[in-house]
Order: sequence, then structure tokens, then C-alpha cells
Amino acid sequence: MKNFKKLIIIVLTVALLTGLVSCTSAPKASGGGDRPTIMYIAAIIGHPVYARIEAALIEASNDYGFDVVSTGAPNVEFDKMIECVERGIAEGVDGVISCGSPESSYIPVFTKAKDRGIKTALFFIDLPDQSLRTTAVISNSEQIGYDIAKALHEQLGGADLKLGCISGSIDAVDERIQRDGVQRYMDEHPGSEIITVVTDNWELVKTEEAFHNLLQGYSEVNAVFATHGAQAPALAKALASLGLDTKSMPVITMDDVDENMDALREGRLFGLMAQDFYAMGYTNGENIYKAINGETVPNLIEAPGFLITLSNIDTYMDDWAKTR
Repeated sequence: MKNFKKLIIIVLTVALLTGLVSCTSAPKASGGGDRPTIMYIAAIIGHPVYARIEAALIEASNDYGFDVVSTGAPNVEFDKMIECVERGIAEGVDGVISCGSPESSYIPVFTKAKDRGIKTALFFIDLPDQSLRTTAVISNSEQIGYDIAKALHEQLGGADLKLGCISGSIDAVDERIQRDGVQRYMDEHPGSEIITVVTDNWELVKTEEAFHNLLQGYSEVNAVFATHGAQAPALAKALASLGLDTKSMPVITMDDVDENMDALREGRLFGLMAQDFYAMGYTNGENIYKAINGETVPNLIEAPGFLITLSNIDTYMDDWAKTR
């Protein structure tokens, strides 16, 4: 058994390095010996968000005693992420932790993993049939959208909120649920509304163009919510290029990674919504390990977000901890 586990790690790493799989890879394995092997699949390899989730997972691997093989896609390519799951199944990993993809895409591959006895966990996006995966740690996206709309409305001093949204895709599940939360807030505040939703296909070179098109095409827009955090630097640049600031056009986007925090600290964004990347990596890793060993684990953990502005940027981690 010990040698078989070592063989799995070696085969996976060689296959990923030599391009035998079409999913892109930056393989990392921790530990060794007769330990479970868990594959980690990022939607954007090397992006700070996924690197933080991976770091938390590796911390869990050191605490609990399992190996991590890391892989993923270069830029939110769901077909490549699914190919990575298929490769993990074929090579006999014990567990898979992955960023979710559109609901229908993951159903066949997660059904296959379940049939093979492989434990699976998701972050960011869940499946409609939760019985197909073992566990999940996802953000409470609906409440996140609601809280962002509320913060923008308050920043406007009570004027009706005329919101423009920039999303990766109109159909992305977590981003759609965020907009559902925004809409719930709008329904409670007549006169406020979502004016339009534009998309950038998660391609950062298109984010600035999308922002310009949004503001030039819809003059009534008085605040912007960008639903994925990779957009932040481009949004800050676009805001400055149009001669706007966070008072004349408040913008909130996602994720407290360094470059986004820099933009916030410099006053180029109004706010950031932090998500619990640590739980997505560490807690998912802990629960998959326990499930592999026959323990009962939580089916779903909804992790709350926390809004960061200049007023709490130096204390938000402590403030956030008090709410969890």
C-alpha cells in the first residue's frame, strides 16, 4: 500500500509535468508514505486567491497527514478543470478538492468519482445535487450581494442606487447568486435597481473596456459592483482614466489579495468583499481527510464574507473573526 501511494504521486506529477493531461499544472506534493492523496484543482493557476486556498490546504495536509497534488486551468477553463478531475480518478487519488463549475458540467465526473469511492469537496460553487460530493465550503454569495448593495446605497447618502454590474459570465453560478442578493436589496428599496450587467469573460484585458462601456452606455449608473476580484486593478485604472474617484463613482469588488488591498488603501476602490479562503482550503482538506477515514463530516459550510473599506482596513481581520 505504501509503495502504491508513492506510485500514484509519481505518476500524477510526471503526467502533469510532461503534458499528458491538458489541464495545466503546477504540481506540489507534501509529505510521503502511506498517506491519502488529495488533488487540488484551481480555476486560475498562480492567482493569489487560489494560491491562498492551496496554502491553507497544504497546512491541513501537514497537520493531518495527507499528500497534495496541485493542478488546474490557466484562466477559468471549466473543460480543463473537469479533465483534471478525470485524470485524478484515473490515477486513483483518494480525494479531489476543486473550484466548482457550472452545475451541469460537474455532474457526470462527480458521479464517477462517487462511484469509485473518491471523496470530493467544492469551494465557491456547489452542485444542485449535494449527494454527488462529500462536502463543500462556499461563500454565502446571496448575502454577499445584499451587503454590497447596502454598502453602496449608504455611500450614496440615500440617493437611489443605480447599479452597474461587471461579471465574468452572465451564467456563472456564484456571480448570479451574488446578483440575486443585490436584487433582494433592490426589492426592499423602491427606486434602486440594477441598470445592466456587462461581462469580461474573466479576461482582465477586457475588464477596463467593460467598465468604460458600462459608464459610457448607461449614464444613470452611479455605483459599480464587480463580481470577481481579479478585476480590481483594471477597475481602479479605468476609474482614474475617466477622471472619477470613489466618491463620484463608488466601486466594490471581491477579495482581499495584496494588489486589491493596495488599490483600496490608495483610495482607488471604495470597498472589497473578503471571502474565507482559509476555510476553503484548510477546512475542506480536514473534512476530506476525515471522510476518507470513515468519519462523518459537514455536508455544507457557508462561509460569511466581510466588507472592507478604508474605515476598517487595519482591523478587519479581528472584526471579521468576531462574526464567525
